[in-house]
Amino acid sequence: MPRGPRIDYPGLLHHVIIRGIERKNILETDLDKTDFLERIEKVFKKSDAKIYAWALMSNHSHLLIKTGNKLLSEMMRRILTGYAISYNKRHKRSGYLYQGRYKSIVCEEETYLLELVRYIHLNPVRAGIVKTVDDLDNYKWTGHNKITGKKEVEWQDTKEILTQFGKNKKTAIKQYKEFIYDGINQGKREDLSGGGLIRSLGGIGKTMLVKGNNRQMYDQRILGNGDFVENILKDAEKKDEIESKMDIDELINRVGKYYDIEPYKIINKKNQKGLGSIKAILVNIGKERLGISGKSLAQKLNLSKSGISKLNRLGEKILEDEGKVLSEVLR
Repeated sequence: MPRGPRIDYPGLLHHVIIRGIERKNILETDLDKTDFLERIEKVFKKSDAKIYAWALMSNHSHLLIKTGNKLLSEMMRRILTGYAISYNKRHKRSGYLYQGRYKSIVCEEETYLLELVRYIHLNPVRAGIVKTVDDLDNYKWTGHNKITGKKEVEWQDTKEILTQFGKNKKTAIKQYKEFIYDGINQGKREDLSGGGLIRSLGGIGKTMLVKGNNRQMYDQRILGNGDFVENILKDAEKKDEIESKMDIDELINRVGKYYDIEPYKIINKKNQKGLGSIKAILVNIGKERLGISGKSLAQKLNLSKSGISKLNRLGEKILEDEGKVLSEVLR
């Protein structure tokens, strides 16, 4: 059964899995892996999102991301599109690189954060690429040795993970490593990798008989207990409802309110000095988030089609540094 629309709004913890088309390699060489990580660094340095864990394998990769003001889809698009172009050029190939869209599973942070960090960082051990957990300390293609202090990576949040194991850093690292060791005997955790019972039953917003008459919500896009699933679905529904009802006039009102500018000034042909960036943000949100046509935006803002295209590109760049406006306008 299809997974349905991606659940994507600020503040969620996502387990992201990216696979190569037909399970072919997408991270073959050290240069490929370095290129991929540099693109992650570039995107995440400009956002308030956090990466807690990651692992690069030959034909797939795992990322554990908590979004901030920016949407996951926006960040992943910038990483994956640029990498695919670079990879194809480097390996003299063409065509699709990935197996469809990346998989993103919304996870209940309190219950699954540490479990997912362990699961992701043990990938090379389970695959036989790295023989032991001790060898992971010297393996540079996961975030494990960044947590243990073997290597510093600015864009990976290690502090939040270590504080889960103790206030003293040395003690916390020791406890973390023991936690990783304990995970070796668990084998492959299907519930954490996308095939768990709650999500594999299929459907969106279904109910499942657990014990007696105690029914809980489940959804194949979400990893968590029934209450968590229900709350996430309600929030996603509210977000979709707001976006589906927001027309171009409402969008102009909201952007104007955020920047404390009267809406009529935004669409007025005269006295447009200093409003270029605001119009650019408005156009980008309208086209890319709300599906408003370029023609409608051009007519409303008294601009040409080419002018809308230029503003759309500018708006995307501005929103890289001003992600807060996006969440506020779409709230």
